[in-house]
Amino acid sequence: ATSSYSKSLLSPRPIAARTANFPLAFNLEHKDGFLYYSMGAWEFVTPENAQWPGYVYKVDINTGAVETLNSGVRMPNGMGIKKATGDIFYSDNQGEWRKATPIFQVQKGVYNGHPAQKELNDIYWPAPSGKITPPAVWLPSNSRSNYGNMTRSGTDLHEVENGIYKGQFLMGDNYLGRVNRIFLEKVNQVFQGATFHFSNTVKGGIQTMVESPDGTLIGGALGDPQSGWNWQSVLGGLTKWTPNKNGVMDILAIRSNRTGFDLEFTEPVKTADISPESFWVVSYAYNSWGPAYGGSPEDVRKMKITALESSFDHKQVALTIEGLAKGRVYDIMFKSGFQSETGKTILFQHAWYTLNEINDRVVGIASVDRVREGFQFDLHGRLLDISNLQSQNFTVKAYSPSGRLVFQSKAMGRQGKASIRFPDRGVYILRIMTPGGSFSRELTIL
Repeated sequence: ATSSYSKSLLSPRPIAARTANFPLAFNLEHKDGFLYYSMGAWEFVTPENAQWPGYVYKVDINTGAVETLNSGVRMPNGMGIKKATGDIFYSDNQGEWRKATPIFQVQKGVYNGHPAQKELNDIYWPAPSGKITPPAVWLPSNSRSNYGNMTRSGTDLHEVENGIYKGQFLMGDNYLGRVNRIFLEKVNQVFQGATFHFSNTVKGGIQTMVESPDGTLIGGALGDPQSGWNWQSVLGGLTKWTPNKNGVMDILAIRSNRTGFDLEFTEPVKTADISPESFWVVSYAYNSWGPAYGGSPEDVRKMKITALESSFDHKQVALTIEGLAKGRVYDIMFKSGFQSETGKTILFQHAWYTLNEINDRVVGIASVDRVREGFQFDLHGRLLDISNLQSQNFTVKAYSPSGRLVFQSKAMGRQGKASIRFPDRGVYILRIMTPGGSFSRELTIL
């Protein structure tokens, strides 16, 4: 199965093996006159040369000046730039001090948790910073776990340029031979997001990808027979994916909100499958930090879905999760046979969201018909979280993102309700006005 693509093998071929141990330099991204690269720390770092391996670097092309960015880097075999924002990310590998495969934002002065080593499995000396900056996303890596096995040796990050996945990253894997997809969003100035399978295993571990204007993808395999960085002993070759014109049933994105997650699908969900029984959510953490190679998730919890609603077109479903907590990975699973309205079965039954920050965004989901009839909000209740109102009277105004006023209520008491008529689906800003001041909340009508 492949997300909205079909694939075909081109030309597998052997390549020369690595014959010596030396610090491995990865990536070479270009942005605004600077080059970005990184060096792995496994087995090579000592206190005397720690200014070299284990960092992400920024090089001025004109002067040759080198600046260190992230520290605590392990084996960062992949990097990518989001063109819309200019933000850069790198993919590290699971292993010592890495329970799973992470993707970090490239930033100045942050420490990502892999300490420099004096000798392999010997003495670990203190990190440059006391605080570990967590990854934007974790990709579950341990095959011993029942809660996901996406990747083990993550590779280059390719931002999709065409089609329904435009703006998302694709990342190959040298060890498991599959391709995964990453959706990122920024909450409270911190990146987080969801990860999905994009392709089942192919003939060779994909190291990097390029894309043609029609959306065709070419993935280049790379392997090393000595280190285990290979899939099915294939050390090189190309794989081609072509866009699937018939479409597929896939989960396109997951976005966070104050009480849970909004799931967006490529096609409308079958009406019978829009129920809490169609979803199962487990959360866990990767909090322990030590020299063991990889590891299983910690503090696994089965989460309770307390509410579920869908959009008018059935392409979006919002799950309210009891006990939502940041710093955890949420494995969202779909029941066997989960389908679209046209009878297409969902490609992959798992999706994972890394929740670093809880979004303050309120999602009020209602069909367009219901919205036009009037959508009831309890302005004293949990939905808008304004139970701290000190006034006996307040009014509510709703604005479009451009600032256009679309609704204004009459003055109401603290226990009052407002029947708000939104013109259509979209994002609105609700402003609650009291004699003691005003405050705003963002609301999304799906």
